[in-house]
Amino acid sequence: MASALVVVECPERSGALISARLASTLNCPVCVIPADAARWSARGSNRLLQDQAAALLPPEDLIDQLGCGPQQLNEVDCNITGLLDALGEGANLDELVATLNRPAPGLLSDLVSLELSGRVVCESGFLWKPSQR
Repeated sequence: MASALVVVECPERSGALISARLASTLNCPVCVIPADAARWSARGSNRLLQDQAAALLPPEDLIDQLGCGPQQLNEVDCNITGLLDALGEGANLDELVATLNRPAPGLLSDLVSLELSGRVVCESGFLWKPSQR
């Protein structure tokens, strides 16, 4: 799956800006969720919008940046099926890592894909649950 750096909010002197600069040199897309221009804590991330980053407004903007269409996000493979089964009524990342014996980065990628496709939701405390649609 493709990757991108998403900056939500950071001040003018921030490690997130270092990460954005590094991502840019590696040709990794840098995206920013715009914030209130008057907030000091958003000056760095808003400056990225002027310099190099794409603005993310709806979640579909991220899908476009990654080059993933809805069909790719809705594909079900054995890992996703196993992940959905392991969620049960809800589970956090540590529980899923232990249950599925899979590394956290891959699980997070699958969870975000499932969330973007509307099949799971992430609640307070990073508790992942199947959606109630």
